[in-house]
Amino acid sequence: MDPQTQQNAAENSRDPIPTSVVVDIHSLTSEDTDLKLLRETAGSESCCIVRIPHSLARINPIAYEPKIVSIGPYHHGKEHLKMAQQHKRRFLKFLVAKMQEKGTNPQELINAVSTLEGDIRGSYSEDLGLESEELVEMMVLDGCFILTLFLVVSGKVVYTNLDDPIFRMPWILPSIRADLLLLENQVPYVLLQALFETSNLVTSSCLNELAFEFFDSSSWTTHYKNQKPKKLHFRGIKFKPRMNTDSILDIRFRNGVLHIPPVVMDDFTATVFLNCVVFEQLYADSSNHITSYVAFMACLINEESDAAFLSERRILENYFGTEEEVSRFYKSIGKDVALDLERSYLAKVFEGVNEYSSKGFHVHCAEFVHTHFDSPWTFASSFAALLLLMFAALQVFFAAYSYFKPPKDK
Repeated sequence: MDPQTQQNAAENSRDPIPTSVVVDIHSLTSEDTDLKLLRETAGSESCCIVRIPHSLARINPIAYEPKIVSIGPYHHGKEHLKMAQQHKRRFLKFLVAKMQEKGTNPQELINAVSTLEGDIRGSYSEDLGLESEELVEMMVLDGCFILTLFLVVSGKVVYTNLDDPIFRMPWILPSIRADLLLLENQVPYVLLQALFETSNLVTSSCLNELAFEFFDSSSWTTHYKNQKPKKLHFRGIKFKPRMNTDSILDIRFRNGVLHIPPVVMDDFTATVFLNCVVFEQLYADSSNHITSYVAFMACLINEESDAAFLSERRILENYFGTEEEVSRFYKSIGKDVALDLERSYLAKVFEGVNEYSSKGFHVHCAEFVHTHFDSPWTFASSFAALLLLMFAALQVFFAAYSYFKPPKDK
C-alpha cells in the first residue's frame, strides 16, 4: 500500500467530528430535583449543624456515631437507634401530661415548631428531604426528649416512672449525654428554646441553666485513672498475690502493698466477666462488684508489658492467649464500662493507691532506687560513681586537714 493510500485510510478511521452540539444552557443552570445534598445556605451564619467531612470521619467513624439515641435527621432511622424512639414517645407523653396539669394546651408544641420550620431547615447544611409533617414530628419528639431530660435531671420536674431504664440503669444516661454532644446529632437551639417557653413548666430557671446542669461533668460517673503496675512499682507500691482468700474480688491495699488474688485468665473467665458486667450494667438493683473488679484490672493492664509484670508476680495466670490479647481484652472492656466509683467496693483501694503513689518521702526513695539500681549495669555504674565520690571527698578532707593541721617538726 502506497503512503497516500495509508494516509487516507487513517483519516477515514477517525471518529467523525459532529457538525453541531445541542445542549440547553438553561438545563445546566437548573437544580437537580432528584438529588439535593448541600444547601445553598450551608455557608451562612445560621447553618450550625453540619456533616462531618468524609476525610475526617474515616479516621475514627465511631467517634461521630451515636450509640443510644438519634437526635435530628442525620442518624434518624438507623437500626441500632430505633429502640430509643419508644423512650422519646414516653417522654413526650409525660411532658404533655405535665402541661395539661398546668392548663397549657400541648398542641401549642406543634404550632411552635411549625412556625420555625424555615429556621430549622436553614440550620442544617444538607437538604433534609423531609415533608413538613415529617420534620415537625421529628423535631417535637427529639426536642421534647431533650427538654424532659433537662427538667428531670435538674430536679425541676419529678419523673414518676421510677423503673424507667434511662434513670435506673447506670450506663444509659452517661451514654445519652455523650450522644447529645456529637456534632451531627443535634437540633437547633432555637427549637429547644421554643419548646421550653411553650411548655411553661419552669419559670425559675432558664434553658441555659438546665443545659449546663445536665452536662455538668461533676455529676457524671466518676472516672478512674489508668495506673500502670510498673509505674506504681517505681513509686513505692509493691504487688503481692493474696493467697488466703476464697474470692478474686478480695483486693486489699495496706502500707504500700497491693494484695491481689491470683486470677486464671482464660476463655471461660473472659466469658464470665463479660456477661456479669452486662448484667450489672442493665440491672440497677444489682451490685457492681464484677464491674469494679474489671475496671480496676483494666486500670492496671493497659499494655502487653503490664500483663507480663503481673504474670511475673504470680497475680495473673494467662491461658487466654498472648499478653497483648490479655491487655486488649481489659482495655476494650474497661473503656465501655460505666462505673460509679463512690458505690464501688474498691473505692478505698482506688483512693489509697492514688494517694500513696502521688506524694510522700517513700515515692522519692523508690524512684531513686529504681532509677539508679534497677539493673546490674545501672547498679554497677551508680556504685562506681558513689565510690569515686567518696574517694574525692576523702581526698579533699585529708588535703584540708593537712593544711589546717600540718605535721609538727620534731
